[in-house]
Amino acid sequence: AGLSLLVASNKLLSLYHVIKILEFLALPVFTPYGATSRQMQEALNIPASTLFKILSRLKSNSHVSQADKADPYHITGFGKAELFHITPRSSAGAKVVDLKEFQDQLSNSHSTLT
Repeated sequence: AGLSLLVASNKLLSLYHVIKILEFLALPVFTPYGATSRQMQEALNIPASTLFKILSRLKSNSHVSQADKADPYHITGFGKAELFHITPRSSAGAKVVDLKEFQDQLSNSHSTLT
């Protein structure tokens, strides 16, 4: 049971990172020019290896685009639609998920495994 809980927690953590990345790229300040991996790594506090794995998957699934290897990343229309779909919202359209609280809950679940 402990291993399956750890696997489930890792999947939740990955989903948490995906949401953070997509929300970051969806910010109006990044709409015209995109965001570099360095900006995302510093702002989101995601390890570089994790960030690049997730960005690679997001690019292959057309959620994120990047013109050339060193260019900034942009969220696509499909990425915005998916973000809207996976982020719970109230009837007024406001986000009801506190990502910091979600991260704290994940941290607490990890500490109970050890």
